[in-house]
Amino acid sequence: MTKKFFLAIAAMAMAASWSAISPVAAQDGDVTGEAPVKETFGDWEQRCAEDGRCYIFQQAVNEDGNPLLRVRIAKLAQPLDDGQGAQVIARADIITPLDVFLPNGVGLRIDDGPIQTAVFVRCRPIGCVARPPLTNQLIDAMKSGGEATFVLFQDPQDGPVLAPISLSGFTAAIDSL
Repeated sequence: MTKKFFLAIAAMAMAASWSAISPVAAQDGDVTGEAPVKETFGDWEQRCAEDGRCYIFQQAVNEDGNPLLRVRIAKLAQPLDDGQGAQVIARADIITPLDVFLPNGVGLRIDDGPIQTAVFVRCRPIGCVARPPLTNQLIDAMKSGGEATFVLFQDPQDGPVLAPISLSGFTAAIDSL
């Protein structure tokens, strides 16, 4: 699974620059980095920038209501082959707090499925960003799933921090893009 993931990243990097497929790049002065809400689908929001680029969005919070991470998903203009027979059809921006432990990356688990890991690509004032490509198989798993759990570490000695998000409304949200 890890080899497949890294091949997909390599294919995306060769085919297009990140800025060309980025949903909405937050400016350094922008506190949230989020565009206005256009429509809501269950627990997902569709947000669109002034230039017309849209993505779907959800935020995971802890028991105190503080943000754990933000997830933005945008479809690619053209599907890419991941080198393993799957099509990369979308890309996620997973934005975590700045105090996250970077070497472990971010894990993603759909319901009771296997954990897939994405590496961090950069940290900005709004948080640290992992940008995993999303294959048609992963999107299908999210469409049929009930919950996606993101796994991150703030201190490796304390164990993982789990950030669940609902997949309620995901199918309608991703199909709206």
